[in-house]
Amino acid sequence: MKLTSLYLVALFTLVACDGPTRIRPSAVTGNNVVVPTTTAGATTTVSTSGGTTLVATTTGSSTGSTTGTTNGTVTAGFESCNTTADKFHAGIGNISICQSSSNELHFRMGFTVTDQTDGTCLVPLYKDTAGNSVYLGSAQCTKHNASQISYGYLQKTRSGYTGYPVNGVMVIKYSGTSAFFQCMQAYDINYNSCKVSTCQAAYGNNASLYAQCMNSLITSCDTNAKTYMANVCTAFKNSYPYIDIRTK
Repeated sequence: MKLTSLYLVALFTLVACDGPTRIRPSAVTGNNVVVPTTTAGATTTVSTSGGTTLVATTTGSSTGSTTGTTNGTVTAGFESCNTTADKFHAGIGNISICQSSSNELHFRMGFTVTDQTDGTCLVPLYKDTAGNSVYLGSAQCTKHNASQISYGYLQKTRSGYTGYPVNGVMVIKYSGTSAFFQCMQAYDINYNSCKVSTCQAAYGNNASLYAQCMNSLITSCDTNAKTYMANVCTAFKNSYPYIDIRTK
């Protein structure tokens, strides 16, 4: 798999976003369902749209501590959490993120603002030593109140990537999930379309010439796809709040 410095997931330094089959540099992370911890009487509803799960608190007020405790008890695996809400974006607010020491898919989120309208999402990421990132699953979202602590499990559901460790998350709002995944998938979609559309019409009935055509377009289609990806990812970066986090 080719590694590139072209950013994907969290584009703080986004030059371009590699396609889903590539690894790109990241600026924020996330993935899987984060189920809110609520007070007595609170209920939740779950709706699914476009592969994104939204867990919404519908009644009651949610509370939590900034020490990672629930009813005075620290949840196993989170005993060493830094619970300071030191991750920030103006469109998201201050949040804290902690990954369980015993299960890479188990996460704790602490919120300082209320959002019962849009919701906040996590997308699981793998980050390499150069800072490149690749997403490992779909976004998992929750509506929340200020001071709420939520625990939940992410899922590694992306075909071909289940063997990668989760060592980062992208935090985005529910309204930005479609644009985020369009960025993540922009390279592959454009690259494959470039080669197939050109070669199919001319050599679709000749397997040998078709293969030669596909190989001859690797460089040009790669260049075109990177340009397209850069435009799509820049549009996401400029339009939606996000926080790219390395968890370990």
